[in-house]
Amino acid sequence: MKRIAGIVCALLLCSGLAAQIKVIEKSSKKVPAWLVEVNEDYLVVTVNAQTLGDAQTAALSEITQRIIQSVASHVTVSQESSLSEENVNGNIDTRSTFSHVAKMQSANLPFLKGISLSRAVDVYWQRVRDKDTGREYYDYSVLYPFSREEQQTLLAQFEALDAEQVALYEKLEKQIDNIASVDEIKGCITQLDALCEYFFDDVRLNRAKGLRDRYRQLYDALSVTGEFLGEGEYRCQVLLKGKPVAVSILPRVTSNCAAQVEVRPSEGAFIITYDAIDCLPEEENFLDIFFRIGGKRLSHKAYLKAE
Repeated sequence: MKRIAGIVCALLLCSGLAAQIKVIEKSSKKVPAWLVEVNEDYLVVTVNAQTLGDAQTAALSEITQRIIQSVASHVTVSQESSLSEENVNGNIDTRSTFSHVAKMQSANLPFLKGISLSRAVDVYWQRVRDKDTGREYYDYSVLYPFSREEQQTLLAQFEALDAEQVALYEKLEKQIDNIASVDEIKGCITQLDALCEYFFDDVRLNRAKGLRDRYRQLYDALSVTGEFLGEGEYRCQVLLKGKPVAVSILPRVTSNCAAQVEVRPSEGAFIITYDAIDCLPEEENFLDIFFRIGGKRLSHKAYLKAE
């Protein structure tokens, strides 16, 4: 439809039908033939803007949307499945397609980074004035190479990338019940942040957001337990839903009476050594063990028995 509109606009410019428009300046003496011809291996876009710079920006955006459209028109997302699939019969809801185009454009897809006006085969522009309003602006047209073969290549690249993202989501979904270290939680949330930026359909986006929330809730399921190993020695361990998990940061340990408190890691847990010589039997004596994990405070008190 946009191609037809561009041709109509060009025809109007070529003819005297737009008599209220005066051409003040143009990039070449003749209107190029490609502006009114059908070019199967090229995109032809026409935009208008107040300045040449704005026109170039608008033209690049239009080219990007047209290229994405060529991919999005072959991709749909089932409301019952998280997988993208090719629409072989071409029957796709136009509203869904345009929604996909907008979201795909903001998804930072790798194949979009190669789109540049430096690849344009030709550019034609006119600076015109509306005789009725006095408004001046640029009509800016671009001939951009985009063959059927390139379209198929981009579609294949997109489908491969999309399959990778789906596989990553499925991996993270399975991994949530098999967390071995607290650092994994942060790493998985980071990956889900990227997936939420990538997924351009509501089905998978909502699932990724939901899984990310579940990972964030794991921080609330952390606790600390411990046991005395002997005089002046205590072993503490972080648990996730009652199961031991490794922690890479040392806890901060203080005491109301013990001196020479030191902490060392030991096979995913921590050994705390101390001297309780100044702890009095009549007082409540303890080690105060503190972690800061995922922005949350995790604490545990180990009560000492003074000799």
